Amino acid sequence: MSKMRMISAALFSISICTAVSAHQKVKEIHKRAFYGEDIYIDIPSGNVSEVVFKPSANQSAEVAILRAGQVVSSHGLINSLGHLVLEDVQESDEGVYIVKNTSNPSAAQHIILLVRGKMSPALVHAANCLH
Repeated sequence: MSKMRMISAALFSISICTAVSAHQKVKEIHKRAFYGEDIYIDIPSGNVSEVVFKPSANQSAEVAILRAGQVVSSHGLINSLGHLVLEDVQESDEGVYIVKNTSNPSAAQHIILLVRGKMSPALVHAANCLH
């Protein structure tokens, strides 16, 4: 009977460790943007990347932006450096962007975007030149 308890305890410990280690691989990145600014999101190269948007206004909704490395929404585009670009962000762009690598599903990123206030055109231009 005690041998069965030891096996059960060991299996339970393994399942907890597996769940914790899988959960720890989700990386949260907080980004702030001004209205009208362009946001650049690093994505896995090739056809293994997926990006899903969960808007702050309706967190039960999910909008696919990228599937198999291809843009499937007018919400974004891929630039020459391979970044997903969200152009001219507005308050409706606030929310969580979930970046997944389909060949390594446990290594996901959650990019939490906050969009605030207006920025002068000169600052928008300067910020875009940095990317």
